[in-house]
Amino acid sequence: MSLLWTREHNRVCAELSQKWPMWTDEELYTKARKIVTGQMMNIMMAEILNLELRPEVYHHRMENIHGSGKPFELYLTMAVSNLPEKLRYSSTNLTSYSNTSQVSEAALKDSLQLMMSSKISMVVANDDSPLTEQLTKIIMSLSREQCLQGFNNYRRRLGLPAYKSFFDLTGNVKTATELEKMYGTVEKVELLTGVLAEKSSSGVLPTAKVLSNYYIVNAILTNSITTKHLWAPDTFGGVDFFNLVKTASLESTKD
Repeated sequence: MSLLWTREHNRVCAELSQKWPMWTDEELYTKARKIVTGQMMNIMMAEILNLELRPEVYHHRMENIHGSGKPFELYLTMAVSNLPEKLRYSSTNLTSYSNTSQVSEAALKDSLQLMMSSKISMVVANDDSPLTEQLTKIIMSLSREQCLQGFNNYRRRLGLPAYKSFFDLTGNVKTATELEKMYGTVEKVELLTGVLAEKSSSGVLPTAKVLSNYYIVNAILTNSITTKHLWAPDTFGGVDFFNLVKTASLESTKD
């Protein structure tokens, strides 16, 4: 993805230099960076979170929204691998997702097409694999060092009902029994444990998904370029480039 956005930044720089030949390299770089940042934000909102990025509509409400920096909870919920162990490039070609050479072998365009056509996974009950075991142990230790609140407290913060029992949380008798031995009461279940053990329900987003979306949307809405005086054509080099930001999609970055 870093390669993809580097190429997009260079492409935007080239278009800006044609539109504004009098600009210095620094001006081109800075303006292109704002454009690409806006594109990334719009894609995240529209194609990942299924929300519209329209700061002009809710500027009057944004004064009460405060950025939370880079919360550890976001790292925690996103760090635990949520990808399948294999990615399917064709009906006969399976490759491990941890094999980064797949991008160069299949070409960037094909890799991007895979990301666009594959269903984005999510952390669900018992979705962790042996590949993530070491990472899980590290994240668990770090979460304890950070003194994070219990899983149920995060659900309350998000406006979700707290789980009343271990079975209510897991939907699995065996897992519920093991957790009860470890924690005694469901209120003591840690965030990471809750994320990994939570039952999956049709049509219901898991807590990890809701929590990640909360922090991501909050970060986007508090980014400086979405403020009332910056969410305008001048910030991005003119109307055409502003439209480039507002219409950005994964499909548009392929070519």
